[in-house]
Amino acid sequence: DNLDTKTWYTVRVRMACHDWRLISEWSEEVLVRTPPVVAEPATVTRLAPVEPPGYLRGSTPHPVALGWIAGNDTGECVFSRWTAHYRRAEADHGVGEGFVASASCTVASRSARQCVLEGLTSNTLYDIRFCEHCTDPLADACVDRQVRTLPSPASRPVNVTVVERGRNKVTFEFDRGDVADCASLGWHIDCPRCSGALGMFSMVDIREETDGTGYQNSPFFPDGKIKKFRGAATSNGKVYFAPHYANAVGIYHLESGNFSTIDITPFERKREKWAGAVAVEGDKVIFAPYNSHDIGIVDTKTDTFRKKD
Repeated sequence: DNLDTKTWYTVRVRMACHDWRLISEWSEEVLVRTPPVVAEPATVTRLAPVEPPGYLRGSTPHPVALGWIAGNDTGECVFSRWTAHYRRAEADHGVGEGFVASASCTVASRSARQCVLEGLTSNTLYDIRFCEHCTDPLADACVDRQVRTLPSPASRPVNVTVVERGRNKVTFEFDRGDVADCASLGWHIDCPRCSGALGMFSMVDIREETDGTGYQNSPFFPDGKIKKFRGAATSNGKVYFAPHYANAVGIYHLESGNFSTIDITPFERKREKWAGAVAVEGDKVIFAPYNSHDIGIVDTKTDTFRKKD
């Protein structure tokens, strides 16, 4: 106790005994330096996500504004720089591990009062460690805070294409944009010259039933996006879609909102196979032949498919 700060001391130890003749020899000397008086930590006055330019268009990254007031008592700190480090709060880190330095918040002037943390991921909780660094690292002073970045909106749909024109209706397809942090409720349609209420409709993305490389490489949808199914019927809480160009029966599960398929490649692979579907007694859905020479039958209890000529 009562040592001076920032001072080097030589220390050695030996064992004491009741019989002084049995006292051990001194250990090797150890050189140790006492730490300086630590600077008073800065007061964080602002830590808040900000909308980047073009935020409403789904741009990234998602910055966080950081503001502070330097501590009044510098202790024995000779100022070097301010730094801010960040890490994902949800990740499994050890104590003090996983922090990444922010280049935009490494500031060499002690009179600075603000910076912007850049390159963060949207809708993510971060641990932020803000430090005043000294020429002697033992005098550094840090404060820890948390902040969540803003969620990122979905980007606009693309490749809107009219696929069928009827007397009183138009059918079109489109590719959704980046979902980002959007929990989708469906799609809004805007048609200023259309009569009647358009409102909102929902869609289920069935691309997860492909091999992950898109429509064109899917064994179930060999002709891409066109004419997959033609006709549908409801049975046992599910909607069954009659395969037209698709090589699978489509199944929409009404309760869960999920989409699944029944592979029919062992039975039929030609185009324009069936058109039209009807549910009948006995937990069956019947598909009407189009180019196929057989009717298609789905057992809606077991979700199995067979043909009957």
